[in-house]
Amino acid sequence: MKLFWQEIFRSVFGGCSFRGLWARLIPFSLFGMIFLSSIQGVLGQTFTIYNTANSALPYNTVNALALGPDSALWVGTEYGLACLHQGNWTVWQSATSGLPDDAVRAISADSNGVYVGMFTGGLARFAAGGWTTWNTFNSALPDDHVHDLLPISDSLLWIGTGGGLVRKSDTGWAVFNNQNSLLNSSNILCLGKGAGGEIYAGTLNGGLAVVEDTPVFVHTLVQGLPDNSINDVYYDPASFLCAATPAGGMGIYYGTNWAILLESNSGIPSNHITSLASDSAEHLWMGTFANGLARFRIKSGPTPLWTYYDSATTDLPDDRISCLLWDKYDQVLWIGTHTGGLVRFDPTPLQAVNDFDFPEFTVGPNPTTGQLNLSGNPAPETRINLYNSSGQLVQSLDWQRSMDLCSFPAGIYFLQITAADRILHHQKVVVVR
Repeated sequence: MKLFWQEIFRSVFGGCSFRGLWARLIPFSLFGMIFLSSIQGVLGQTFTIYNTANSALPYNTVNALALGPDSALWVGTEYGLACLHQGNWTVWQSATSGLPDDAVRAISADSNGVYVGMFTGGLARFAAGGWTTWNTFNSALPDDHVHDLLPISDSLLWIGTGGGLVRKSDTGWAVFNNQNSLLNSSNILCLGKGAGGEIYAGTLNGGLAVVEDTPVFVHTLVQGLPDNSINDVYYDPASFLCAATPAGGMGIYYGTNWAILLESNSGIPSNHITSLASDSAEHLWMGTFANGLARFRIKSGPTPLWTYYDSATTDLPDDRISCLLWDKYDQVLWIGTHTGGLVRFDPTPLQAVNDFDFPEFTVGPNPTTGQLNLSGNPAPETRINLYNSSGQLVQSLDWQRSMDLCSFPAGIYFLQITAADRILHHQKVVVVR
C-alpha cells in the first residue's frame, strides 16, 4: 500500500530523484506552487559566516547555541564559550576565566545569566560576573559529561548527562537512571518540552522517555520509534512530536503511532539527522550529519515543500550540521557546523514568496464519531484520500460532500484532497468512539 509521504512526493514530482531534482534548481512553478533554488542569492537569501579567520569565534566547531532574553546569541564551541550581542563578541575560555572546560556541549541562557554544560567539566553557571561549577565531586551530578539543558523556570533545570537525567531545583537534585527509573539508558542525549509540561528525554540506545516528575513511559523500536538513539527532539504546537535519529531518519508521533521519514520514502536528505528547529512560519528545519540543511513545510495547505541547502549549491561552509537555533528576534536561522564555524541564514525572502491560490476546503466535525462533512469548490476529478497514522492509504473516493468513518477504528487519520496530481488540502482527522 502507498505510504502517505510517498504519495505526497510522487503526486508532485512523479518518479524523479528528489536529490537530483533539487540539486541545482532555478525558480519554477509546478502545479501552481512556487519552488525556489537553494543557490545562495536567489531572491536575496543570504548566508553570513563567522569563523576564527573573520571574527572572535574561538573555534570553528560549534556544538551548542542559545538565545538570551536580551537577544544575545550564546555559542558553545570545542574551544570555549562565546557571546555575540549587538555586533560585539565576548569569549570565555578555561585558561582565562572560570569556565572549567573549553568543550561546551549545551547552553541555557536566562535574564540572570547562563548555564553551560561541558564534555568533561560538568555544569557551570556564569552570573553577576562570576562562575559557579557543579560536578561529580561537589554535587549530585551523576556524570561530568553534559549533553543538553532544558530550563523550565528560574528555579528548575533539567540536565541530560552521560550518567542519567537530572532535575535541579531550589529543593535539591533528583537523578533518574536505568537503575532507579523506567529509563532504558542512563545516557541522555537531548531534551525537549511538550505542551502539557511533560519532558521528552532522548537517549543513547534506550529510546525516547516521557517524563513528568519522573520518567513515566519510554518509546522504543517496539512502539514504532525508528531508532533507539535520539539526537534531537521537537514538540510542535499542532500536537505532534518529532525525533531526529542517527540512522533511522525522523520519527513523527501524533499520539498513537509513529510515522517514519526516511530517504527511501520521503524528501528527507539523510537518515542521519543531528538537529531540529522550527521557525515562526511553520517550517521544520533539519540539520544532517553530512548532507547539509533541509527545510520541511509543515503548515497545513498545499503539498509540503522540501528545500535543500548544501555546500555544493550554496555558501553553506560545511555539510555537517551540529546544531540549529531559530532566532525569534531577527527571524533568522543560526547554524552550528562541525568545522565551518557559525552561520547566520536569512530565509525571509523564501518565506515571503506566496503560493498560487488554492481552493479552500473545510472538513468537520473534527474530532468525529464517524460522520465527516466536506465543503469547498472542488476541481474536476477531485479525489479524497484517507491515510492511517502509519501512512497507509485506507480509503480513496471521488469527491463527495460527506464520508462515513463509522467502520474505522478510533485513532488519528490524515485526509488529503487531490485533483490533477496536485494536493489541494490535507489535515489531521481524529476518530473517537
